[in-house]
Amino acid sequence: MTGAQPAPFTDAPDEARDSLARLAQIPASWVLPGHGAPWQGSPQAAVEAILAG
Repeated sequence: MTGAQPAPFTDAPDEARDSLARLAQIPASWVLPGHGAPWQGSPQAAVEAILAG
């Protein structure tokens, strides 16, 4: 799989989804995750891609 995607691990999946909702509200044109490739686009678009995944 390429593109935006959630980390393959979490001990708290509900909290991870809540975090995505908060991140989607940030006005930005890049998402630079600690792991994975940079995302050129809004955090909202990245979250939508992750949830559609």
